[in-house]
Formats: sequence, C-alpha cells, structure tokens
Amino acid sequence: MSKLSIIAIDGPSGVGKSTTARRVAQELGWDYLDTGAMYRATALALQRAGVALEDGPGLAAVLSGLRIRQRGSREFLDGEDVSEAIRTPEITRMVTPVSADARVREVLVDQQRRIGAQGGWVVDGRDIGTVVFPDACCKVFLTASVEARAGRRFRELEEKGVPLPLDEVAADLRRRDLADSTRAVSPLRRAEDAVELDSSGMSLAEVVDWIVRRHRAHADEEPRKLAFVDTGNTGRSVIAEALANAIIQKNNEKIAVISRALDVDTFDIKPEVNAAYLLAERGIDVTAHRSVQFSANDAKHADVIVTMTEKHRNRLVELFPEAKAKTFTLSEYATGKYAEVTDAWGKPLPVYVDLLKQLDVLVPAALQKLAATK
Repeated sequence: MSKLSIIAIDGPSGVGKSTTARRVAQELGWDYLDTGAMYRATALALQRAGVALEDGPGLAAVLSGLRIRQRGSREFLDGEDVSEAIRTPEITRMVTPVSADARVREVLVDQQRRIGAQGGWVVDGRDIGTVVFPDACCKVFLTASVEARAGRRFRELEEKGVPLPLDEVAADLRRRDLADSTRAVSPLRRAEDAVELDSSGMSLAEVVDWIVRRHRAHADEEPRKLAFVDTGNTGRSVIAEALANAIIQKNNEKIAVISRALDVDTFDIKPEVNAAYLLAERGIDVTAHRSVQFSANDAKHADVIVTMTEKHRNRLVELFPEAKAKTFTLSEYATGKYAEVTDAWGKPLPVYVDLLKQLDVLVPAALQKLAATK
C-alpha cells in the first residue's frame, strides 16, 4: 500500500487532540500513540534532573536514558505513572521549548516512526501529518477558536483542582499558538492533503464520529489483525512481531500485527538483549519497542490471537472469555499441531538461535493462514 495505515490528527494546543485520538482508536480497534505526552514526559525528566536545554551534555544524558512508556491512557517515566504530573501548568509552560528543540525531536520522532511503522495507529501532535508520518492514510487538522479551547482547558484544570483564571488560560494558548506556528523546527501547519475540522461548536462524540466516518469512506479495506501474546512482551512475542512485519512489508500484505503482554513488569519493558541482537543481524531494529499489556480492546478487535504456550492461551481465555473462539497457540494455528514455543528468557544466545529458527517456520505459516481466511 502506498499509504501507511495511520490516522494523523494535528492541531493547536487545547483543541482536544489526545482525547479525540484515543476515542477514534477505540472505535476502529487501532492503537493510540500520544506524542504530546512523550514531549511532556521528556520535559518532566529534564525538570527533575535539573537540566536546561542549554546544557548540551546534560540534555544528551537525559535523552539517552529516557524510559517513556504508554499504557492505555497512562504515561510512565522510569516505571512511575506520571499522567497527572505531566499535565501541570509548569510542565505545560516547559513543553513548548522542549518540543521545539531539534535534539529532543530527533530522538522522539525516531521512536514514533519506529513504533508506527507497521500501521494501525492513531497519532496526534503538531507535525504528525507533515513530518512524522507524511504518508498517513488519513490526515485531520483539528482546530477551534481560542475562546472555545480556553473554556475547555479552564474546565479541565478546574476538575483537576488546579484552576487558573480564564483570561490567563486564553493568553497561554495564544502564546503557544504563536510559538508552535513560528518555531524553526517542524512548525505547526496543516498538511496540504489534510482536511481541516473546526470543532468549536461540536461535541467530542460528534468530532470522533466525523473522523471515523471520513476514514472509513476513504480507506482501503482495513487490514486483518493478528496479535502475538506472551508473558512479558520482551522476547518471543517481540521476535514474532518483528519477523511478521518484515514479511508483511516484503509481500505488501494487508495484515497488521501487534505483540502484547499478559503481565507487565514496568521495569522490564524493552526487548531482551539477545532478541534485539539476533534481529539486528537481519537488519531489523526493535530498540524502540516497549511492552504493552493485552487489553479488552485488543480482545475485541483482533481477528486472531496466538499465544506462545497452552498455559498462556488458557490464561488469556480466562481473562477474556469473549476471545475464546479466536485464540490459539501459535503452533496449533500455524501447523495444526501443538508444540510449545521455546522459552529463551534469561538464557544464553544459542537458545535464542533455536527460538528464532522455530519462529522462522511458525510466523510465515500463521500469516499465510490468516491471509487465506476471509
């Protein structure tokens, strides 16, 4: 496909991009990537480290150690839930210069592109359709009057117990609009092929419905979705997803794959070293991968769910009984016979080599079966 299966929602501050994008993703059964929260978490990391943007070495050190992770609507920094901490007025004031810094953007945009490379994402920000994902299949520039946005932000802050005067909220939005639209790196602007939607007089439900209907009216047939599920989403499932994506890109298949965890350890979210090493030898980079927990939304929208072992299948069905009919072990789905996928976690490299050989057989067979199933 010439277009990437990504819905890009750009627009100014306070217009409701994140909430809208989450709802659109839920409606379509896609994943949601909150890029604004990534920049806010970076601003919080810099604040906590006492590092200013002018401190080049300090900034480089913070960026190299960033551990940002999104789980549902929650944002984590170094394993800590910072969803509320990144929405304070102080971080809001910091995020504009942080997000405009070329060094910060280079790191985060690279992560965003790697995460969204296989499609099936709804992404919001200020330069998603122009810079991050210029080949997105659907681009929406969401806007609203300053008065409408200020009213929404005022009520949001009031509900969180950190009220600000309405005129101060409006002045801050005007300041951010000017800074975002005039910054040297990736300024806020509408992509030439984006449709503009003024939401000043619209409810959230109306905005979501409008975007979903527009996407469905212009989209090709939506890809079938395959989910690889393991205990922690850092080893076997990561390799399976990476191999599947390589095959899908080579063959231009209309299949979207995800990998998920039944249990998530917030301090073990990156791919295992041996897994990343073996994939890198094949030119597959999984360094941007972060583990994600299997959700009810995944259970609802995946066409087929495959687990690494019978124990995982039974556990998943226990947690999500509605998914029983479409949940299999990977081996039985791919070959019709059960064989437990090798557990290489914490084991020497030769065990990972054996695991990779096993998945080299099972993953293509699973994709072939899914592609043939209508």
